[in-house]
Amino acid sequence: MICIEFKFSPMGYHATPWGRHVNEGAIEWPPSPWRIMRALIAVGFRKEGWDPQNVPEEAKTLIEKFSYDYPLYLLPKGVPTHTRHYMPGYKNDKFNVIDSFLKFNPDNSLFVIWQKLQLDEKEKEMLKELINSLEYLGRKESTLINARFLDDYNSGFNCFPENMLYEETEDNTLLIKCPYCEEDIELEKEKFLKRSSIKCTNENCRKDIRWEKVKVLSPITKDRYLNIREGIIKNEKKMRLEKRREKEMKEGKDISEIRLSKKEEIDVDNLLPKTLFGALCLETSYIHRKGFSQPPATQWVDYLRVSDILIPKKPDKKIIIRKKDEPKVIILNVSADTKHGGGLPLVTDTIHVADTLRQALLKKSQDILGKIHSIFLGKDKINGLPSKEGHKHIFILPADSDGDGRIDMIILFAKQGFDKDSRLIISKVNKLWRPKNMPDIFVSVIAKGFPEDLGGFKGEKFTSPLLAKSRVWVSTTPYLLTRYPKLRNNGMPKSVEDRDWVIGEDNQIINRDNGNYNEYPFWQRWIDGPEDQLLRELSLRGFPKVRMIKYQEDSYSAGKRFAWRHFAKERGKGKAKLPIKRGYGFKIEFRVPVVGPLVFGYGAHFGMGQFIAEKG
Repeated sequence: MICIEFKFSPMGYHATPWGRHVNEGAIEWPPSPWRIMRALIAVGFRKEGWDPQNVPEEAKTLIEKFSYDYPLYLLPKGVPTHTRHYMPGYKNDKFNVIDSFLKFNPDNSLFVIWQKLQLDEKEKEMLKELINSLEYLGRKESTLINARFLDDYNSGFNCFPENMLYEETEDNTLLIKCPYCEEDIELEKEKFLKRSSIKCTNENCRKDIRWEKVKVLSPITKDRYLNIREGIIKNEKKMRLEKRREKEMKEGKDISEIRLSKKEEIDVDNLLPKTLFGALCLETSYIHRKGFSQPPATQWVDYLRVSDILIPKKPDKKIIIRKKDEPKVIILNVSADTKHGGGLPLVTDTIHVADTLRQALLKKSQDILGKIHSIFLGKDKINGLPSKEGHKHIFILPADSDGDGRIDMIILFAKQGFDKDSRLIISKVNKLWRPKNMPDIFVSVIAKGFPEDLGGFKGEKFTSPLLAKSRVWVSTTPYLLTRYPKLRNNGMPKSVEDRDWVIGEDNQIINRDNGNYNEYPFWQRWIDGPEDQLLRELSLRGFPKVRMIKYQEDSYSAGKRFAWRHFAKERGKGKAKLPIKRGYGFKIEFRVPVVGPLVFGYGAHFGMGQFIAEKG
């Protein structure tokens, strides 16, 4: 038995069934086995480096084995919803597009179970690698928080192939999960054949469980595909030959010797791949162009699905949209102008990217509102002076989500939340024009919410370690001083040799006579130096006590070392200047877990002084 667990992001699940138009508002639920197989194949080619001319043999056998079993599903409760928007068309015409999708409680998962599937060790390892690299299922908006391989699954299901009711097995029962009380119920197959609904056997529930029939697109077996292919090729050759003979006959020629040319024979033979794996790799555009009504290697299978799974009687609280709760986090995707040879900016250019986005927000705010929204300036709404409350205006935090050393995401954070006007302004900014002949980049909103919903550790999909909850935090951009440290008359730093203590582990004061005084680097003994200033800022911002703080030499991404000196540290001419043009990094361990973002020092609102969470 094989089981795959899918957990969708807050953006939901977007997928249009085969043969339906996107504006019909139909959603493919459950996700068809054909869609899942295609997703795994795509990961193999795009991320695992499969050679199209020499696909690993275990990959072919793995995919082919899935076709011999129809999966069972445990579907999470979901709410069907949609958005409507206009898309540009020919000659500036606009047409309305309906984007239908399902929303779920973020804690719930979809389980897909193949009961009869048996894989060898090589195939299992390959399947695990493919699943770990799977980022979305359906359209690209259907981002996965997590996809997991499970060797075992002992719970019930709520969607299954109808032919299961007619299979003769030793165990003549089905383990069904009630959509209301969510308990596993063992029911006899005969009851399904005689009734349109089944009563839950749980004494505390006793509700009627009703079923509806849905058609699911599934891959056919290898042998059946080869037979179908042979028939299609044979009919295509016959049809082409008849057309040629009909044409020659009209011209009064002898048709007895007419045959298809070698080129035509080859063209017809190449109409469909010679293997099931190859047929599952066919592009959708090719399938439509050749006139197939459905993918050649598939069949429609009747499934029974719990009818109330998409209409929950009492939706989970996390699904309800609360108008009073304004999101504190907006995540932007960053893409490059690849058409003109552009690339994503390096993480070392963080402060410039953030400043460019802020300038775009200020201009767009002026265009839309006729004034600059205070959230982008950090100034009081009434008198226009800097806010006395401090740090309530926007933090613009460029980030590297996939660890390749380039900025591919920008996290916008505002402590008081983004109101309707500020959200509108952010959504209207879609391109950043960058200076000094640097390639332009594009931005688009991909998520809105709160740190507790969008935070996660490195490697967890659709989350950011900038927003996670942890005790351990590590610098990812340089911490820059906001004040001049204490200096002697000769310009040299005043060290703690002028006082009798230093700050050590567990935030305790260590006396100079304890013997471990020389273990600390010189700059850490600097009065009002980097460590002192960071600890002071942590205290002023209301963070809990620090258990330990250590110097962090560099930042690492894509296996490369980015020294703090590599980072740009000033926004540009006419901006506030740094006291000292040097960056520092730290590893901080708190006594209790704290929720991000943690951003401190000069340029904190422009991505400097960022910390990411680590497990610990």
